[in-house]
Amino acid sequence: ANWLGRQVLKADLTDPMSGFFMVRRSAVEAVAQRLSTSGFKVLFDIVASQDRPLRIVELPYTFRAREAGDSKLDNGVVVQYLGLLIAKLSKDVISPRFLMFAMVGASGVLVHLAILRSLLHIGFSWAQTLAALGAMTSNYLINNAVTYRDRRLKGLRLISGYVKFCVLCSVPLAANVAVATVVYERGPAWWVAGLAGAIVAAAWNYVTTSKAVW
Repeated sequence: ANWLGRQVLKADLTDPMSGFFMVRRSAVEAVAQRLSTSGFKVLFDIVASQDRPLRIVELPYTFRAREAGDSKLDNGVVVQYLGLLIAKLSKDVISPRFLMFAMVGASGVLVHLAILRSLLHIGFSWAQTLAALGAMTSNYLINNAVTYRDRRLKGLRLISGYVKFCVLCSVPLAANVAVATVVYERGPAWWVAGLAGAIVAAAWNYVTTSKAVW
């Protein structure tokens, strides 16, 4: 993580992942509008967002064994960090949250194709519909746990959020199935048709669910 961070920062900073630091307020205010709203790895974010390199002084400290609490490091944190790296490499043209949403969507495509392949015997249109619903459910649960972990829905809100997510994602579902069916009937492999249908709904899903669900 530190090695990857240094490749993006191009700064002499041995531990850009540190949560123990001091910084001048002016340096934060200069880049405040560009910082990640998820509040993840803020030191890295502040340094990477500067137009001019900061003057950095490091003082050594030593970690001891944890005596209380639990580590926040999990798979979700790893995905968030990779998204932040790519966002900074793109000069903030691509947001970390959109990247995470896109990666989750990519996993949903795999779920979609797996379900579609297993259900082709019931007819392509029905298989495509059920595959889209399965991918929708997978995407919702992973996005809630990873992409929107700072706004994570729990309890009844998790259920109501799922209903909203399904309703919003069902709007392009008809187009998804129609496009996939047309492509399938023209002769390409089943997975090409399924992929074409899934791509149609992707942009709509991100824009609408990010506003209405989380």
